[in-house]
Amino acid sequence: MTGTLSTSLASLLGGVRDGRSAFLMDADGVLVAASGDSPAIAEPLAGEYVGVLREAASLCEAEDWGTLRALAVRGRALRAVLLPASGGLVIGLTGGPASLLSQLRQTAGAAAPAFRNL
Repeated sequence: MTGTLSTSLASLLGGVRDGRSAFLMDADGVLVAASGDSPAIAEPLAGEYVGVLREAASLCEAEDWGTLRALAVRGRALRAVLLPASGGLVIGLTGGPASLLSQLRQTAGAAAPAFRNL
């Protein structure tokens, strides 16, 4: 099953400018599958940002802002989007400096329904 997930994740990067990796993790930050040129970044990224994702979701709920749709991180050399999917899964996409956060977010959002039946 992981091979199929990796293939599905790899297909997400095809339409993303300067896409680096795509990954699927559980709500605890445990990597389920990863793909792309630099999937090794997915594991530490998942582990580091799962706490931030939880905090942002809690803040949205506490302030009655609605449900968190995505968490975007823009660094000097890396862009990342984490998008909560159903069943406690999170889809992550990373890109290089030329990538567009809006494109990463849109691609992850469009892919989320495909991972609902896992």
